[in-house]
Amino acid sequence: MHKILHIPILLVGLGQAGLADDFNRPSVGYTNTGGKIGWYWQAKGTGTWKLIDHELLVDNADASVQNNDQVLYHTRVSLQPGDWSASVDVRDETATRRVGMAFMVGANGTNFYQIRLQFGTRQVQVLENGAAGVLQTIYANDTASSEVFNTGKYYTISAWSTAPGQVNWTIHNAGSDVNWRSRRTSAGYQVASGSFTDTTYTTGYAGVIKSQGDGVTDVAHFDNFYVREITVPPITQPHPRLLVTADDVVEIKAAISAQAEPRYSAWLDLKYYADGWSNDNVAAPYTGQDSDLFYLYAKTAGSQAAKMALAWQLKGNTAHRNQAKAILLRWAQATPLPGTDFPEDTTNFQHSGMKVARSMNQFVYTYDFLYNDLTPTERTTVETWFRAMLPSLQAGIDQWNTPFQGSSTDPRGYVESSFMGNIYFSGGYYQNHTVSPTMGYLLIGYALGDQSLVQFALDHKDNPRPYLTLFEGTILMSGETFPDADSSLPLPQDGEIYDRTRHSDGSNGHPNGAGLSYTALSRNQMMSMTEILYNNGLNFFTRTGAHGETIMAPFNFYADFYRLGDDSIKGGFYTGEGVSANYQATVFEVANKRNPNNPEIKALLKTVDRAAVDPGGNIETYFVFPTLTHGVAMPKTWTGQASSIWNTSALNWTGAAWDDGNDAVFGATGVGAITVSGTRSVGDLDIASNGYSFSGGILSVADLAAANTWTINNNTTISSGITADFSGTGGAITGALVKAQCL
Repeated sequence: MHKILHIPILLVGLGQAGLADDFNRPSVGYTNTGGKIGWYWQAKGTGTWKLIDHELLVDNADASVQNNDQVLYHTRVSLQPGDWSASVDVRDETATRRVGMAFMVGANGTNFYQIRLQFGTRQVQVLENGAAGVLQTIYANDTASSEVFNTGKYYTISAWSTAPGQVNWTIHNAGSDVNWRSRRTSAGYQVASGSFTDTTYTTGYAGVIKSQGDGVTDVAHFDNFYVREITVPPITQPHPRLLVTADDVVEIKAAISAQAEPRYSAWLDLKYYADGWSNDNVAAPYTGQDSDLFYLYAKTAGSQAAKMALAWQLKGNTAHRNQAKAILLRWAQATPLPGTDFPEDTTNFQHSGMKVARSMNQFVYTYDFLYNDLTPTERTTVETWFRAMLPSLQAGIDQWNTPFQGSSTDPRGYVESSFMGNIYFSGGYYQNHTVSPTMGYLLIGYALGDQSLVQFALDHKDNPRPYLTLFEGTILMSGETFPDADSSLPLPQDGEIYDRTRHSDGSNGHPNGAGLSYTALSRNQMMSMTEILYNNGLNFFTRTGAHGETIMAPFNFYADFYRLGDDSIKGGFYTGEGVSANYQATVFEVANKRNPNNPEIKALLKTVDRAAVDPGGNIETYFVFPTLTHGVAMPKTWTGQASSIWNTSALNWTGAAWDDGNDAVFGATGVGAITVSGTRSVGDLDIASNGYSFSGGILSVADLAAANTWTINNNTTISSGITADFSGTGGAITGALVKAQCL
């Protein structure tokens, strides 16, 4: 069996990228006449639009509100003047029928442009329409195409704008007949092109259009509709720029120096492992053709290298740097290059792309941490290896985007299928196999500073599962009615992950189901991508999807499973699985840092021993010691249940001891005289109830943040000394301590 290799190339000028709809969902329940279809689509006209066999169809093209044109707009993504692109594949079974792409002028859609072709001819038309009909013919040419538009074949119409009012367009032969798979893997060739200018164009939506039907037999087909929503900006952030930035390194160093928890204990754990590994012999890389073995060897070596490289960033021990570098270069210089040759004719063929992404990520983090310590030649060596693994990632994307059915004779255990219901291996539309390769592209793209790879991962017409699609497909919401949403009972709640379907999977050591395990896998990978995008200027922590999805929603939903250790909560869907792998809680540190006022996440992190929950820095977080990199101090609330002494041993803070550097809250519980023992470093201080007094010792403003606020709103007596460090050392704040009157 041969491999399908599909490497994206940034198309300068055209800039094709996009997300809208590839219609790769079941057909049931997706039909309407006029009005809205699903969450995105808004129809103009009275034609009947349907989703059948993974294509969008319109038939009965009779009288309509817009000059007998059936228009269906995709209302999720607005076209911004001078910076947009859109494309769609079109097909018709009847000669003389016209189909094409439309985009409206203005948000109300009264006027719209259409770029359409006529099947059975070589005619292309570009028209501006209004409510009463055609306003102007911008372009009409009976011989515009270099070939006849054949019925039963697909053609790709693309339009884009790089300056306000300027619109460019092309029509490509999609290189196939009605066969879906050959159309996906064939490049095609251009048969017509043009451009026009209209400075009145403001903004609007793109869509598809069907014209000149007979109202009875005519059917038009549309597929692979894309509109670019986001253009990746130039990658200018210096290394490190993936999991942490240079500013983050300064912050982490300051926390370690102040012995602030949980970061200080996490650092001691990291140092313990890094010290031990730095004297080991570098093991030989795995260069074979078994993706399972590659995964096991690569994740072990890569994880060690990434942790030592991070330790080098934080404390400058050259032994850590040298060993991390030695591991990275030995893998990058191996022959053949590891992770680049996995035959398709094995039972692992559907897993290879996922396995490569889930193990090579640690090597990418290592490269990012060590970038400034590598010579230009060494960088080229590593970059060459990373690019050589891209076909393995792409094979994973292509295999899951192709229909397969089980086979007892094919060595893969599967054989290609003509039934589109078998795509994504019969229903795994947004599970972790679709997330992993996209994560791999994103990491390599940012590590190498390659905009085209990041664009492919984030928002691109040639990637059926870019980040933006995964954002709205992987994260489930209770109000979703798309037929591709999980329909298992009980129905999904806000923030569940698509992999919850694995509850019915009793394999791989999970006899009672693996929903919680696999939802964590996708959740962690989505968070790693979100954090890396954030560190490079694209903030999706504030994004809300079409159905209400947010990246925090899964953390809100699953936090209590880890806090309570109970798999039967929240409707009981996961009952029987068991709650293990507490290292998963460490990724909630990232969520807490980006959304520090989230009550579910706070409750979890107050319950677990943050410094001890992941002492080994498990690779399945898809971070590198996230407790260390993202574990910011959290407020602690005084209870006084053990004593009236404020020290670091008494369990006076909601059942826990005090950690210097935390924020402190004094509420209605434990009011009275408190003795401060030694110097207690405090971030934000909130004394919210009357009757507290503090004596002895010193209260010191923590040297850990850009600003600390002490709020004393009631009658309080503080006779303890108060100090602050404004030295600027290790990123401390600068300024002066101002003493205000306390009433």
